[in-house]
Amino acid sequence: MDSGPSANSRMKFKFLDGLFGMVQDKALDYVILRNYETLPERVPGSDIDILCAINDLIKFEKAIHQQALECGWSIESSYEKNYRIRHVKLVRVTVEEFCALRFDISSDIGLGPFRLLDGRGILDRKQRYRKIYRPSEIDESLVNVINAYYVGTPI
Repeated sequence: MDSGPSANSRMKFKFLDGLFGMVQDKALDYVILRNYETLPERVPGSDIDILCAINDLIKFEKAIHQQALECGWSIESSYEKNYRIRHVKLVRVTVEEFCALRFDISSDIGLGPFRLLDGRGILDRKQRYRKIYRPSEIDESLVNVINAYYVGTPI
């Protein structure tokens, strides 16, 4: 018998639903680059890849930190991952479960020091998807090809 979403899923949903609401209220310009289809109900991958306007990069990271404090999450790490990506990892531990969320936030798409796609163009073409923003179909395809190359999976 299915008893509904796990405590882990409920904690993630509460955090993400609040975060996307906060980002909307602050009018931050962003897209979830991939695996957005089940957000905020379920996180389908190991992290959430976010592209945002360069002027909103630190604001988005601060929104994550603020939401973490409001929802009882701890910031395990927050640093510049490489060249252009800000990485934030959150954890929440309860008696029942350990829960983690990871975010990679950038303002353009590239490999190492090489910028391959202009973030501003992707943001200008973004599309609303339920409570969040996603890239246009062509931009999403390009991002998926670059990601597949980066992680070494077949396209």
